[in-house]
Amino acid sequence: MQQYVEHAVERSVNYSIKEYIENRKINLVALLESSISNHYEDFSNDNRIINFETDNRKVYINSNKIMLSRIFDNLIRNAYKHSKSDLNIELKSKNKIEIIFSNDLLYSDLDIERMFEEFYTIDISRTKGNTGLGLAIVKEFTNQLNGKIYAKKKNHKLYIIISFN
Repeated sequence: MQQYVEHAVERSVNYSIKEYIENRKINLVALLESSISNHYEDFSNDNRIINFETDNRKVYINSNKIMLSRIFDNLIRNAYKHSKSDLNIELKSKNKIEIIFSNDLLYSDLDIERMFEEFYTIDISRTKGNTGLGLAIVKEFTNQLNGKIYAKKKNHKLYIIISFN
């Protein structure tokens, strides 16, 4: 319940300060590596790994570090809680910045059209009491940072793709 309240407060605060988002030059590789290290122990304790690939060691974006960190942490945490496989993260920066999170689907009935909606969960008994706000926050933060986010399922895998122009 406390996590639900924290998320609700965070959403309302971020809606109200949307026009005050402070952007700075950020190295996405370093930020992603930091988020990955925050979750390394959980994955490692389950004999799972987080694979990270990038086409460039320094990929800079003018954005908000706190919001990006929250996006990455929420996506990594969701992958840990809602899959039993390794997590793959790929950062592409050729024509536009794309960050692809992929892992095996644990629930084949996941509705990718609704998964970013507030309070969406597949089945509360299977999802360890989640509130369904994590991905809604990810989508809202991505939109506030002028990015795009979508999900797709292919070959029993879930892909969540974030892009910035």
